Amino acid sequence: MKKPVKGMKTTPNGINNPILMGAWFSCVSASVGVEGITKSFKDDTGIDITILVNRSPIEKLIDEATGLDKDIAIKWCDWVTKNIWGEQK
Repeated sequence: MKKPVKGMKTTPNGINNPILMGAWFSCVSASVGVEGITKSFKDDTGIDITILVNRSPIEKLIDEATGLDKDIAIKWCDWVTKNIWGEQK
């Protein structure tokens, strides 16, 4: 089944509808700014998603080179899909 982000384990509801996929992307993006959601993600996974937002340029380069940012982003997309948006079965 098609995934919006390569490496994701979950499939968001509405994957075949371009409007819903735009809404899903907005949901995933906007959720990073909601403290309660980021705290729940950290409680569930042990990962502080805000490190992708609050870091220096050199930290960004290191994370990109090591793949850390992509790994965290995939986990975030899966978590938001599973816990907020809803999974396609």
